[in-house]
Amino acid sequence: MANDGNFWDNAQTEAEPTTVPEKVPSTEPSESIETTMPISEIQPQGLLQDASDGFIPHEPREIEGSIIAQTLIAVFVGAVLFGAIGFGIVGEIFEVFPMDCDGDLIEIEDGTYLCNDGLYRYNAGYEFFDNSTVSATNSDDFGYVETVRWEHSDNFSVLGYIELDWDNWYAWEYCEWEGESFAGDTRWYCSYSEDYYEEAFHYCEYSESLWFCTDQYRIAESNRNPSDEKSYINDLIYSCYKTIPLSELSNQSLSELEDKFFQQSYPSWCDGRAVLSSEVNSNDTQLPFDGEAFLTFYEDWNFEIYYANIMQYSSEGVASSSLSIGSYDSNGEKIVDAALQKAGLAIIVTMGLLYILGVYATYTKKTYIAHLGSENTVVLKSSWFNKPGKEKGRIHLTPASYLRVYVTRSRVTMENPHPTSSTHYEICSPNQPPLRVPSEFSRQKLIEVTGLPVRRDY
Repeated sequence: MANDGNFWDNAQTEAEPTTVPEKVPSTEPSESIETTMPISEIQPQGLLQDASDGFIPHEPREIEGSIIAQTLIAVFVGAVLFGAIGFGIVGEIFEVFPMDCDGDLIEIEDGTYLCNDGLYRYNAGYEFFDNSTVSATNSDDFGYVETVRWEHSDNFSVLGYIELDWDNWYAWEYCEWEGESFAGDTRWYCSYSEDYYEEAFHYCEYSESLWFCTDQYRIAESNRNPSDEKSYINDLIYSCYKTIPLSELSNQSLSELEDKFFQQSYPSWCDGRAVLSSEVNSNDTQLPFDGEAFLTFYEDWNFEIYYANIMQYSSEGVASSSLSIGSYDSNGEKIVDAALQKAGLAIIVTMGLLYILGVYATYTKKTYIAHLGSENTVVLKSSWFNKPGKEKGRIHLTPASYLRVYVTRSRVTMENPHPTSSTHYEICSPNQPPLRVPSEFSRQKLIEVTGLPVRRDY
């Protein structure tokens, strides 16, 4: 269409039909519905003599943006959030849906029970040192060597598993010296596959099936070769847990157990480097290992005990199970606070109502593009909850007006190697701010309702 006139300059008059002839449907995914805008809703902002020379007035024309896609998105996203937050987080914190115990019940001093969820056993060749704090094994079932250290006290023992310092070292499946160049030379480049490298490190070394890498050493050509001085085995630390013998549960209540837990501090060796030696002497031979079951508690960051593991080491192997820290009755039913449960249920109901309201608001949200025939003006409106539309913007058309089409593309980054693009529209007229058009309107319908020529800006 030429740029020297407006589509409506040659349009039908008010005496002729006021709908645009049907055209070939747009191949774009968005849809729109064409309607005739009620005359009663028109509030003229200009005079007929303001229109361009040769302009023929006509009845207003309007298109309504599609709501199907945005409603489906609102339903899906809202359902995921409602399920994760409402039934997940709120339900668990307020114990709205308590789970009965499916395992063994362990009675404690106040007459309530704890739930032993299950038992797992595997064989291992453990070696115990009589006056030592170190024990090591080679497990046939899992193919790893486990080394632990413990220290006994009146209230709690402390168990320390020796592991790699994961704050300084990282495990990868594939690494190659100078395999890439995006981080510079004299680097190790690593990935989880050989298709492309994901990260670079100063030093790496291979151990059995994995590469271990770190940046704690300066960049040097010598880092291409493994070094005993730099090896990851020199960066082993203890992961410590407080423990008590399982038999002591029957002598104290849950609140007493928690008080003792928080009063007990970790020994100083939990903060230092791990010692791989059986010669670490202990002044206490009452070690809770050789055949006696004990509890290991998770970190006390929340100032309350929620879970623990039941461990039982012996020379034949180890048994492990999960213990739910909570009160159960003799039938295995969870004992919960009724007031807390009602509060959680009220929160979930409120979230459900907000979810329904949000979906309904999205469903009833409508966006309109209208061409006011008597003014030669395009108006953008929107409405919620089926209320009358509220004007969001307008632009007066002239023979020099046009529909601008432009494309935006996302940046190419390491995290986003495949950029995406999106198409946008705006109506432009000389000496007026452009009117940005919402994305739910197709190009074909915008041309039909405005009659403007298209200019592409790629």
